[in-house]
Order: sequence, then structure tokens, then C-alpha cells
Amino acid sequence: MLFIPFVRYNRLPDWKMGIKMRRLLLAVIVAAAFCGEARAADAVSAADTAVINKVEARYAEVKTLRARFEQKVYDAATGQTLASRGTVLLKKPRRMLWEYTEPEPQTILADGKNLYFHVPADRQVTVQPLENLLTSRSPALFLAGGTPLRENFRITVVPRPDDSKIDEASLLLEPKERSLTVTRITIRVRREDYTITSFTLDDWTGNRSEVAFTDMEVNVPVADKAFSFTRPKGTEVIEVPKY
Repeated sequence: MLFIPFVRYNRLPDWKMGIKMRRLLLAVIVAAAFCGEARAADAVSAADTAVINKVEARYAEVKTLRARFEQKVYDAATGQTLASRGTVLLKKPRRMLWEYTEPEPQTILADGKNLYFHVPADRQVTVQPLENLLTSRSPALFLAGGTPLRENFRITVVPRPDDSKIDEASLLLEPKERSLTVTRITIRVRREDYTITSFTLDDWTGNRSEVAFTDMEVNVPVADKAFSFTRPKGTEVIEVPKY
């Protein structure tokens, strides 16, 4: 199970609290997927295996990624959708920086050891060991290569609808064991080079989170210091211990 810390948002409705937490969940899963490998699932067609292998090969090549993103988080209980956008910087292994600019500034940063969730308007930052989020049953760990993906997911290439983009392919990942955080993950890649262009995450309560990348730059030079967090003056720090 993927643990998400509770952060106080006294000025927000409850549904927005939940959406913010799912925003964090999806950020971790996307970044972990970027840092991992795709492995061909058992009993898939030769054509599907070829597509999966090409995605795997592309991942092996990619060391860093810089992009703009747009994210939509749908709350099934209220029917509300929260849209957001910003920039993302990723670097293997397990380093990421998500800078949200809309609808309000916030930062999600992983330096390889800890995860920081900072909301300037709340004058608050939550810090916890990254390993807390990557437990043995976590989809993020599966995608990060902690265990072979084929042992935990059924992977299929989604048939292309007649009205879909011919230059894209979609992969469906379904956990073989019931997960409290995800029922399926849909990955869309461009056939030109099999780079991921978007993710959709569905959970068992009917919630859906989606992130799409644009203006992607792959394997650009990125220093480790880009993933260092400096606490702003006057910001409350909430530390979640390792467990």
C-alpha cells in the first residue's frame, strides 16, 4: 500500500484535500515509472511483446527528463475535477521535482532519500523517507523495478480505437493482487520513439488521475543539486518517521 501523509488544509473543502493527496500519489508513480523498466507480461501476443520491449528499451536509454505537464484529478464521490499544470524534472534514480504553478503554487520534490511536499500558502512542508512510499506492495515500487513487473501486473497493449491517434500506443497495467491504491494504470507512448506522453491512474473507489507531458526534453544535463530542498523562513516542518 502506498502511504500518503495527511497534510492540513484548513482553508480547503474535503474533496480538494483528497485530490491534493492523489496528485501527490500520481506524481510518485509517474516518477517511479520513469526510473524503472517495463517487462513483457506472460501469455501476450508477439506483437504486444514487441511494443512492450520497445518501451523497455526506451526507458533504458532515458536518464533525465524535463517537461511541462497538465494534470487532472477526478473525485468520484463529488464529481469534481481539479486541473493543474506546471513543470517537472526527473533524474534516475528516484529524483524528481514537480513545480505546480496553477491553480496554486506547490512543490513535490524527491532527492533520492526523502520526499518533500511544500504548499507555500500554508507555510508548511511535509518531509518523509521516500522508502515509506515505496513499500513492497506499492505500484510505485513495481514500476521502479523493485520487483519484476510481470510478477505483479498483467500487461497488455490496448487496441487502438478508430478515432485514436495512429502515432500513439497504449499499455494497460493491472495488478495481479488487489491494491488499495490502484486498479489499473494506462500508459500512452508515441510510436516514434516509445516515450511516455501521458499516464492515467484509476483506483478502486472510482477516482481517476491523469497527467500529460508536453515540451519534453530527454537526457538533458541535470545536476543533483537541482533536487535539494531549502526550507523557506517561517515554514512549519512536519516530519513523518520511517516505518
